[in-house]
Amino acid sequence: MDSNVSDDDSNSPSIKDLLDLVHEHQRVIRKQSKEIKNLNALNDLNASLATNYEDLLCKFKLLSKEHEELKLKIESINDANDFLETKQSTPSTSSNSKVDASTSYLDLIDESNPCNEKCFENVVIELRDDLIAKKNDELNQEVKRLMKDLYRLKGKVIGSNVQLSQDNRENMVKKLEKGSTMTC
Repeated sequence: MDSNVSDDDSNSPSIKDLLDLVHEHQRVIRKQSKEIKNLNALNDLNASLATNYEDLLCKFKLLSKEHEELKLKIESINDANDFLETKQSTPSTSSNSKVDASTSYLDLIDESNPCNEKCFENVVIELRDDLIAKKNDELNQEVKRLMKDLYRLKGKVIGSNVQLSQDNRENMVKKLEKGSTMTC
């Protein structure tokens, strides 16, 4: 009977072989666990990147739409600017045309965006300031011309020994009342 037992034992693996197999399976299981963790991390990263991609695509579409709107606004502003330059270069007899020209910029303001309103108001204010400064310069030149004419005429009047008119302003009359004398 001993020979039967030994025959069965010769075909069966030894304990050492079984332990080696168990260790090998454990290594394979650990390796596959690490690979599964890496795959799960990659899947999470992929999902995150897909979400980011969708968000960026949506933002890109919005920005493209805004870009087109801004291009149209810039064209409108340039057209209005060309109109104003044309209007400014031609002499105008009525002051209403200046108001209408600056109003055209206000018509371009997108009231839904407060930033646009401030930007366009600044442009209109600057244009109005430029127009006011130009008108001020014109008036200063006219005052200088009138002053030269006045001095020239005074020179003729003084030169022809004509008596100048009396200064009847209130402060001059008060000075005379207080006893002060005035010589011409």
